[in-house]
Amino acid sequence: MKSKKRANKNIQNIAPFLTKTIAIISLAITAGCVLPAPGQTQNQTTESTIDAINDSSIDETIESDRSLIILSGELIQKPWSKTVESWMAGGGDYFVLELDEESLAESEDDPSPILRGSDEVPWETFADYQGLRVEVEGEFIEPEPYEPSSPLEQYPIDIEGRPLPRGGGFKVYSIREID
Repeated sequence: MKSKKRANKNIQNIAPFLTKTIAIISLAITAGCVLPAPGQTQNQTTESTIDAINDSSIDETIESDRSLIILSGELIQKPWSKTVESWMAGGGDYFVLELDEESLAESEDDPSPILRGSDEVPWETFADYQGLRVEVEGEFIEPEPYEPSSPLEQYPIDIEGRPLPRGGGFKVYSIREID
């Protein structure tokens, strides 16, 4: 009888520890932590994971997931102003593409989308094509929500009093002059 009471007492003492341990392991698994295989260190696991990632063609996957659109028109530089378009562009001079008739159908109802630079075509490159007819290949990107940095800051708001998003437009991956 004494040994049964002692066993129950030991179980009662260890139960909270086991509960916490199981909870921590579950949380670690849920958070994506990976335990090394027997005989392997954590660094070996990480290195093999990195090698697997590097071997897979992530760039090719991202490239193939893009639905690239070709637009043509006149590239125009616009100065900063207190307009919604200027706000969307980011608060400085910006470039738009005044679309040709053929490109209007692809433009998502925007006759002059704001042009965004990319790794392939940096923003500064647009100045070389200012006033010229160009053909650009890229994709439309959605604007990001804006978080004011100060309560005294001025920014346009929507009908519910929230700051308008900014940063949307047409991300350009290639550009060339056309006749």
